[in-house]
Amino acid sequence: MSDRILRKALYKEFQEAMEAVTDICALIRRMLSSSAQDDYTNLDYLVTGGIIDPETGKDMKSANGLKNRLVHEYDGVNDRIAYAAMQRLVPRLHRFSEEVLVWLDADRI
Repeated sequence: MSDRILRKALYKEFQEAMEAVTDICALIRRMLSSSAQDDYTNLDYLVTGGIIDPETGKDMKSANGLKNRLVHEYDGVNDRIAYAAMQRLVPRLHRFSEEVLVWLDADRI
């Protein structure tokens, strides 16, 4: 397998993980009788509602920005920077899911 194929596969996996995060944010807003907005506003809503902590919200916004850059390849992508950012952000994706699961387990819906 070439480095290019592996790189594109990593980018695609990251993109799909972030799409799941933003879909979950929109679904939670709708569950709480609020209309879903753009990805960044939905993340703010979860932070304001105490569903995720502010640091997680900030990291998810960074991850969403990286996803957008990877999808659209704005100005090209610096692979070293993208990979370093993914290494930092993937654990935060896990933290997002943990925080949402805690909120769901609290029978708030």
